[in-house]
Parts: sequence; structure tokens; C-alpha cells
Amino acid sequence: MKLERLLAMVVLLISKKQVQAAELAELFEVSVRTIYRDIETINRAGIPIVTSQGSGGGIGIMETYRLEREWLKEEELFAIASALQSVSSMYEPISHSTAYQKIKHLIPEQSAQAFKHQTEKWFIDMTAWGHTEDQKALREKISAAIDRLSTISFTYTSASGETLLRETEPYTLVCKAGHGIYMPTAW
Repeated sequence: MKLERLLAMVVLLISKKQVQAAELAELFEVSVRTIYRDIETINRAGIPIVTSQGSGGGIGIMETYRLEREWLKEEELFAIASALQSVSSMYEPISHSTAYQKIKHLIPEQSAQAFKHQTEKWFIDMTAWGHTEDQKALREKISAAIDRLSTISFTYTSASGETLLRETEPYTLVCKAGHGIYMPTAW
């Protein structure tokens, strides 16, 4: 999901001086074009991103900028961690587990027990009873099509019972409490 990718990207850029867009695209399994859109989003959020061209070039965070550990309050870190855990019931990209671990490491040691309690207190499982791995794989395929800006084909049964083959370009996934997958699309 985009939020997890953006957060993981910020943490990665903080820990490294520069990273090439192609390297980020491979790591997060998205296109280079998506990486540049993500970089723009991060920049708009107030984290100054710089790019440099050439053989030693890449993407980085302005050297004078530092993300303070206190940038997020403990309650906000708890909320992000809980959200990441809940999303994992439906979607497990590589960046999800690393984003959760990185959030966990931002928690001060004296708050570790409270963090554990808060993140275990609530778990929102968005999948339906009887959820199958096929459904999870379908969500991941649709998500990949969104990231690649490509079309997908599927069979659709209308309210009147007519079965139709559709080809469409999905632009977002909406999962409603285990009731299915809804895909607003660009026709």
C-alpha cells in the first residue's frame, strides 16, 4: 500500500545518503515513475528531497534536514503500527513488515510495554470468514496493475445475471469489511 511504501521510503532515505530511483523501484516492486510520484508526495509533506544526476547521483534527503525521533507522538506511532497490523490481514507487500518493524524501533525503550499493549489491544481484520489465499493473491494482482498503470481483464456478472468480460484500468482498491473488492476504474 502507498502509505507503507512512503513511510518505508522516508526511513530508507534517512538511513542512506542517496539511492537511485531504479533501486527504489526494484525494492518496492513498483515502476520508476511511481517512485518519482512518491518522492513528490514526500516533498509536499515537508521532507525536503533532493535529486542529483550523473554516475554518483540519486535521490536523497537534504543533508541539513533531520527527522527528530519525537516527530511523531507515541500515540501516533501506536496508531500507525495498529493500522499496519490490520492491513496485513488483507495485503502483505514486502514493505509492510519492514515499515512495522521500523515504527516499532522508533518507540522509546521505556514505552515498549505500552506499545505492545496498545498494538495488541485492537486488531481489525478486514477479511471475511473463509477468506482464501486466492482472494489475497487477487488483491495483490490488482494492486500491481494499479502501480504499473496497466489494464486487467475479469468476468463480471451484472444485477440482471448477464456475464460479461471486462477490461479496465483500475486506479484504486476499496475493500469493504470483507464483502469483496471494489475497483473504481478509468474506462
